[in-house]
Amino acid sequence: MANQAAESAKRGIVKAFREKCFSEEAKAWHDIELIECEVISDQSMTVQQAESLKRWSADHISLRTDPAQTMLRDE
Repeated sequence: MANQAAESAKRGIVKAFREKCFSEEAKAWHDIELIECEVISDQSMTVQQAESLKRWSADHISLRTDPAQTMLRDE
């Protein structure tokens, strides 16, 4: 059941990135490129594997600008 939920989340993430950041016309990524999306349980990896992963923690980043701007281009 957890594996199904993880795979479903993966499909949603890949779809969202592709819809927002990939141009079918140009066949190219813009703003940010999703190279890979891999689901793995934190209980099934070794400590070495866990330490080699890059954790993105953007909680400290302020999205407030003056004037306010969008994060990604609207197309």
